[in-house]
Amino acid sequence: VNYMQAGVFKGNKTLTYIKLPDNGMFSTIGSEAFAGCTNLETVVAPATLGDVGERAFQGCTKLKSLALGSNSAHIYESAFEGCTSLKSIQITGTMVYIEDTAFKGCTNLTSVTLPKYLEKMGNNVFEDCTSLEEITLPRDIREFGDNVFAGCTNLKKITYNGKSTD
Repeated sequence: VNYMQAGVFKGNKTLTYIKLPDNGMFSTIGSEAFAGCTNLETVVAPATLGDVGERAFQGCTKLKSLALGSNSAHIYESAFEGCTSLKSIQITGTMVYIEDTAFKGCTNLTSVTLPKYLEKMGNNVFEDCTSLEEITLPRDIREFGDNVFAGCTNLKKITYNGKSTD
């Protein structure tokens, strides 16, 4: 298996745990693949995961944490929007782009580790993440969208690791 098809488990109310194939080839989670899986708590992703499709996990209200591996390249629009139990996100490796509203409405999100090589962050990425208190932006970020932290009412500290002329 190289990818998860669009909508394959959409709306499944009994799914609680996913371990994606670690076969060295798995690269993509399709659009809405797990959208509305309201009892999904855990996702184990391989390092080869490259793309998380639009609304792939939207509305997975019990999903608690997310760790994406070293080959992650693209988180599409609203991929994790409304994951209200999501407390931590850890993205390591070569993330290139996080699209608009990717984590919008993740109201319990407190911990975010962004990849060292994040180049672009779209609009409203963390909108209404009301528990987010601090975040560190990587030095290689080149494009920063509008209203990325709109409604983040508890955000107290943003650290930028780049140069002031960047």
